[in-house]
Amino acid sequence: MYKINIAQIFAERLYKVMKIMTIGCFFVLLATVIPSAVKAADSEIHEEAGTTGAAFLKIEAGSRPASMGGAFAGLADDANAVFYNPAGLTSIVDRELTAMQNFWFAGINNESISYVQRLGDGAFGVSFLGAFAKIDERIEPTEDPMRTFNASAFAIGLSYGHELTKNASLGGTVKFLSQQFDIEDWTGVAGDAGVLLGSERLRFGASIQNVGVLKSEIEGESLDESLPMNVRVGGAFHLIFETAEEKAPTPKAQTPELKTSVSETKISEELPLVPIIQSEPKPILTVVADVNLPFTWRDSKLLSSGHPVIHLGLENWFHDILAVRVGYSFSQADKTNRGITAGLGLRAWGTAPLENINFQFDYAFAPNGEIGDTHRISFISRF
Repeated sequence: MYKINIAQIFAERLYKVMKIMTIGCFFVLLATVIPSAVKAADSEIHEEAGTTGAAFLKIEAGSRPASMGGAFAGLADDANAVFYNPAGLTSIVDRELTAMQNFWFAGINNESISYVQRLGDGAFGVSFLGAFAKIDERIEPTEDPMRTFNASAFAIGLSYGHELTKNASLGGTVKFLSQQFDIEDWTGVAGDAGVLLGSERLRFGASIQNVGVLKSEIEGESLDESLPMNVRVGGAFHLIFETAEEKAPTPKAQTPELKTSVSETKISEELPLVPIIQSEPKPILTVVADVNLPFTWRDSKLLSSGHPVIHLGLENWFHDILAVRVGYSFSQADKTNRGITAGLGLRAWGTAPLENINFQFDYAFAPNGEIGDTHRISFISRF
């Protein structure tokens, strides 16, 4: 028989609600006061903005990270880590598969897919990130275009993360790039590297991304184009964890009597009491924050290619089933009413013969005003 202390449960729930409200108010304060102060300092567009190639690499992959404002370098605890910090691959317990469809503005379709598998002290990953669109060509304002051509850009990546100690990991990614725009064909190779440190409650991560170059040959002339390189530095703090009282009581294994039939022993061996669910997010409330520093390599010089971007996010799980997420990202040249994101997550477990598989469905919404809203949908499967 279980003894229930109503007063203790009520006090714990009230404490958690107060924590959530305090963090929420602090988050709103950061998302309103800091951007206004930054804009007051400098609101001009950076002189190097838009001067790099392979701009699709800047699009945030995965609905879960996108709904938290793109802050994921310090968290990096699912298969989306290949796009933000490959050191986070060591967070995968066994195997994870994730895929995302992003219905972007101007009819651009953006997709991402990644698969990660744990092997000993390390984890391997393979990924795909791409953007595809149809472009109408006009030389004057007409109802019908002169012609329509396809534009595409994608990156295929191979990643590896290695656990140095229990609280430290390193990781890297090699990406093969392809970009086609009408008669222009560009190819290239790029690399990412990352580090992840921390404990169960606090994590810190950093990564450098898109170190490489694009090359093309047009009319016999060899051309080079720099990539949108950047440094991500971030952290994650798990404020509230699932307590023992909130977990569903698992049946205690009965002490076997001396006289146990062979059939009962066989059934107990074939049917484990608790299904194996891999790499579930245990924290209930998590706060994340990243700083993104864009730069580029041009004329043998390392140059800043944009203003620093700050990403903030919150994730809260309810009863290990439903997640609510909110995020905000901003830089000096952005409008303060842009950069807001929100999303939901829903977790389910498979039934026979898929009882050892965990399914997670995620959705992210980003209102972008004059250029149109964007919707991301994705799934994560752990098995």
